[in-house]
Amino acid sequence: GAIEVIGAAKEAGAIGAVLSGSGPTILALCDGGGEAVSEAMTATWQEFGVGVSAHVLSTRAVGARVLR
Repeated sequence: GAIEVIGAAKEAGAIGAVLSGSGPTILALCDGGGEAVSEAMTATWQEFGVGVSAHVLSTRAVGARVLR
């Protein structure tokens, strides 16, 4: 199932997707279109009968900084 979910993410427009450690998290990196990628990944898991919780998150454009 994980291989198919990663494939679905890429087909839906993700830049890439990866299994985090030994699971259960699969992360997809997107430049827009996160909702469509999330829906594709969720639908694919459901085809395998797996319950899923999906979250679309955003990142900051600012990189790391030192706080003093």
